Amino acid sequence: MTREQPLRLMLCADDYAMNPQIDAAVLSLARQRRITATSCMVTSPGWARSAPALREVRALVDVGLHFNLTEGHREPGVSLLTVLLR
Repeated sequence: MTREQPLRLMLCADDYAMNPQIDAAVLSLARQRRITATSCMVTSPGWARSAPALREVRALVDVGLHFNLTEGHREPGVSLLTVLLR
C-alpha cells in the first residue's frame, strides 16, 4: 500500500477559557501553528473575557465546544442551557 499524501496530525488544545494561563498558551500555540484546534469552556466564568481573543486566531485553528458536565463553576446564572440559548 502506498500513500499519496502524508498523514496529518490534528492537535486540539483543551480547556480554553478555564483560566488566563491556559488561554495565553492556546493563543500562543495557535499563532505558532502548533495546534489545529481548541475546545472552549463556554460555561466558565472567564468565557466572556476570553472569547474575543479567539477572533485573531480564528483563521488558524478550528474552535469547538468543550461539552462539560463535571467541572462546576460557581457563577450564578451560567449553565450550559444559558450558553446554548444565547
